[in-house]
Parts: sequence; C-alpha cells; structure tokens
Amino acid sequence: MKIIQVIPSLSSAGGAERFVIDLSISLQQLENEVLLIVLYKDEISFFQNEIVTNNINIKYLNKHKGFDFHNSIALRKAILDFAPDLVHTHLNCHLSMKLSGLWKKKNKILFFHTIHNVPENECSKPILFYIMKPLYKKHIVEPITISDSLSRETKSYYGLDFLPISIYNGIFVEQYVNNVPILERNTTFISVASFQPKKNQIMIAQASIILKERGYEVKTVFLGNGPEFEKVKKFVDDKKASEFIEFKGQVKNVSEYLNDSKCFVIPSWFEGNPISILEAMAAGLAVIATKIGGAKDVITNNVNGYLVDPTDLEDLTSKMELILKNNIMVSKFSKNNLVKILDYNMNKVAKRHIAFYGSKVGKV
Repeated sequence: MKIIQVIPSLSSAGGAERFVIDLSISLQQLENEVLLIVLYKDEISFFQNEIVTNNINIKYLNKHKGFDFHNSIALRKAILDFAPDLVHTHLNCHLSMKLSGLWKKKNKILFFHTIHNVPENECSKPILFYIMKPLYKKHIVEPITISDSLSRETKSYYGLDFLPISIYNGIFVEQYVNNVPILERNTTFISVASFQPKKNQIMIAQASIILKERGYEVKTVFLGNGPEFEKVKKFVDDKKASEFIEFKGQVKNVSEYLNDSKCFVIPSWFEGNPISILEAMAAGLAVIATKIGGAKDVITNNVNGYLVDPTDLEDLTSKMELILKNNIMVSKFSKNNLVKILDYNMNKVAKRHIAFYGSKVGKV
C-alpha cells in the first residue's frame, strides 16, 4: 500500500511523535511505500538521525502558526502528488486537513486519524469538535484510539453509534532489552516525560522527599524538559533534595537510564496510552501509574505494577514505599512486564494497522 502519515511537528520528543516515527519505519519494513508529511518546518528534529538512518521519505510544509490556508493548499498538493491509498493523521491536523478540501465523502482516498489523548483535550476548541464529529459519524475519517478506555470515551464524546477500534501504541521492544537484574540497578525511581501540568511530576518529587525523611535510601531521576521543568526543579532545590533527586533534561539515550532503574513512575492527571510506560516495561521495570486512560489497561494492580490516584500523595508515597520494601514483588513485576510487553512490539502493532486499513478498502 501507499501510505501517508501526517503530523503537525517533530520538534517535540513526545510519545505521539515517537509512535509516528516508529510506525512509519515498521510500515516500510512490511513493504509499504510511506510518506511522512510534517506540517511545520522543524529546523532541528529530535528524530533526525532515525529519519536519515531508516530512509524515511519525509516532506516538511513550513506551516505558519495559526490559520494558514496556503499550507492547506500545499498539503493537498503533497497528498495528491503521492497518490496514496490512505492518509493517516495524528495530533491536531484537523483544521489543515479540513481546509485542504480532501475530507469529502466522494473522495476515494481512505482517511484515518489516531486519537492520542482524551478527546475533550484533543478537540477542546468547539470548531475542532464540530469539524470532527460529522466526519467520524459518516466514516469519512475513521477514528483509531490507543486504548479500550479511550475508545469508549471517544464514542461518548462524539455521540457515535459505533465503538472506534483501539490499536494500542507499540515500540521496538528489542531496543530496550536489559540484561541488568532488576535488584542490581542503582536508580530507584525514574520519570520520563515532558514537564507539563498534566504529567504531575511534582508529586513524584514530594513523595521521594517524604520517603527520604522516613529513612529510606532513594534515588529519583527525571528525564525531559518542558514548561513545568523550572517549577519542579526549584521545588526540589528549595527542599535541599537535589542530592537524591536529579534532573537530566531531554536525552536521546533513554534506554540507558531505564536500564539502571527499578521503577517507572507516571502520576499523570490524564493520558492516552503513554509510550514511556511501554519503554519501561520493555526494560523490565516495575511501574507505578495513575488509574486513568490507557495506563489502567496496560498495568494490572499487583501484577505488573501499582495503580494510584493522581490526587492522593499518600497513595503514591505508600506504593513507592512498597517498591523500596518488597524485593520479591519488584522482581515479580519485572518478570511479568518482560512477558506482557511482547504484545506491544511495533511490528505487531503495524500489522494491526495494516489489517484495519485493509478492512476499509472498497467501502469508500
């Protein structure tokens, strides 16, 4: 098949961006012809080396911020010139695609859109909601969600008479293989996420400080940058906790840090299905996540991790304390994650996409 993937930007090292790059690579490996269209011109891409190494066919459209009708014209031309069997969009491409004039019932190109976040956040602006609702209802654009819970939320939010398919995120599992036994690793807790309010990293810092005050040996590492970075770092500095809570910024060798860590912590307020959880599972970490979105579909309480309430600091602290106290449980979580992650191998995930794409052929 000839497949176009569309994403606004690759300048961020977020989970959706990671997923689109890996999906494009895997689709190519499965002998599809893939074009990746990026609406903005990213002068510096976090994924540049991977784009070059894997010979990803990529086209940047140099979009201006806000309304840009000329960009939509360029998007339309890029799509029609490639003559794809289907176009698969990600994140907020809604207005650009709508203005391209290609989202029409009579169009013979298949259109898909992955909803990476809770729908009320992805389409929080009324104009985006009213663009997407009829397109989904009439199957002009086929929605794909990244977890079963997100599928149910999407059906409810848009008032659909069908349950959108859920295809979970995936990773190249082999890139995170870890030969260091879980109990021999040096970092107790690790967080890998952009510093945004929804990620709630400050609660990890608070819990780590409480555990230190209770007499535990704690080492917590944060990877990532973002608007909340300075706020969280200042909190740690003010508490004189920088000796055991470290900030490494945005790094490319995430797997090396995971390989030296025991437990991944992600106390987000809301999520779709974080790629970072899958990466941690592949590296054999125990996981503590909040019981929201796709996290609660991937993590089973007391089986491969713990689920906590994002509003309850003591809940998070007590689960982190169990990680420090119970080596048998940590080893169990690690082993179970190494088995469960095999279901999220990117090649399997890409094949699920291909099967769904193919199921719609002849129905346009």
